[in-house]
Amino acid sequence: MEGICRRSGLLVSLLGLLVWSSIASAALSVDNLQLVSKKRVGRTLIEYNYRVDLSNSGAAVQNAAATVSSSSPRTVIVEAGLVFGDVPAGATVTSSDTFTLRQDRRVAFDAAVLSYSISSTPVPGDTTPPVISLSISDGASVDTPDLTITGTASDETEL
Repeated sequence: MEGICRRSGLLVSLLGLLVWSSIASAALSVDNLQLVSKKRVGRTLIEYNYRVDLSNSGAAVQNAAATVSSSSPRTVIVEAGLVFGDVPAGATVTSSDTFTLRQDRRVAFDAAVLSYSISSTPVPGDTTPPVISLSISDGASVDTPDLTITGTASDETEL
């Protein structure tokens, strides 16, 4: 029984670190692609300017920014930078500028080819801890009512 508890404790600790990392990277997300303008720049190319929202499900951040990239050769990013500034906990902020892409009009635009690399810095003094929820589903049991998960988190996250 002690071996099962030790293995379960290790499993829970590893899952805790994994969930901690996922929470840190999932706190900021880009959504609500908003067309601002479009113009034809060639026989088969149309240039689009978009604004997006940044939603924060975690602790407050400042200096939030994002860089847009495309996985499609038919959707070329011309101007990739977006600025959001400060984003309070639980808030959604619209970018203060736009990003620009050129789309081959012979191929339908698919927003799924866009990805966003988000950067921000935590607000000094904000100690809002992440919420971690774990369960053991392999039938193992832990004989203690208290469970302590320790780990480290980094402010350097990539989405």
